[in-house]
Amino acid sequence: MRIESILQTLSTQFLHKKGLNKNTQPVNNNDDKVEISSKARELQKNQNTGNVQKSNPLKEDKLHEIREKISDDYYSSQNVISKIADNLLKRFKI
Repeated sequence: MRIESILQTLSTQFLHKKGLNKNTQPVNNNDDKVEISSKARELQKNQNTGNVQKSNPLKEDKLHEIREKISDDYYSSQNVISKIADNLLKRFKI
């Protein structure tokens, strides 16, 4: 996801919470500023050029483990389904 779209979404949500709309004129406050780290700039540049680095080997191992569990129908077991249901009920306080 591009930084611009994230910022657009956040600003829309902020305006909505404040009861404002996009047509409201912003207050000119020179105290506000945004600093983007060099790492973020590099990530954006790599995404724009399609030069995305390979994933972390630890993530690759975890993905491999998850894929094996999917192929072995681990997530379809009654025990796992019950745990997921319990966690959803707790999460949504039902």
